[in-house]
Amino acid sequence: GGIYLVNNGLMKGDEGRVKKGWEIVLRNVKRIRSMVLDILYYAKDREPNWEMLNSAEIVEDVLNVIESKTQELNVQIDKNLNDSVGEFEADPKAIRTLLVNLIENSLDACRLDNKKEHHQIKLSLKGDLDHIRFEIEDNGIGMDRETREKAFSLFFSSKGTEGTGLGLFISNKIAQAHGGSITLESEEGQGTRFIVSLPRNRPMEDEPDSTKALKPPGP
Repeated sequence: GGIYLVNNGLMKGDEGRVKKGWEIVLRNVKRIRSMVLDILYYAKDREPNWEMLNSAEIVEDVLNVIESKTQELNVQIDKNLNDSVGEFEADPKAIRTLLVNLIENSLDACRLDNKKEHHQIKLSLKGDLDHIRFEIEDNGIGMDRETREKAFSLFFSSKGTEGTGLGLFISNKIAQAHGGSITLESEEGQGTRFIVSLPRNRPMEDEPDSTKALKPPGP
């Protein structure tokens, strides 16, 4: 690991090895910090901070966040954003986290696939009267049956030591907190598609038990 390279480089006076090891250490510290913050934030079921959001603008914001990584990996982003989909009610920070996690998962799937010369991710935005739908589709490495079944489990990662096993779990928790869902479609060697379905409006809260108790029984 990084610490080994730093120590080895210092012993041998190899500045290049020290620099490389230190970069790995910093990268791992950043990953651990991000992982701890995610665990602290999402460990408990939290009530979303509801706001009216423009669906197309949210996607554009997310694309700006991951732009440098898409360029680094040379992955083409094809977007089909229907501006008429309009607004929906959600927690902006949570929805951005949800979408960034899914897109980064697709980027990693493309990075790990060495059988195709060209990789792309398709983003589409659709909606009807009651729901909006974000679709993220890649032509990366895909998933086998076991991976599909465990994809949203806490700490499960198909990327070995490179993955934290938090991204998809957190995205799924966020979708559920908004009264929505994430559907996963994938075929090994072909690619993966995530379909995020969210209600346009905040789900109605269940009546408190005390209120229900005061109601007279029906006929």
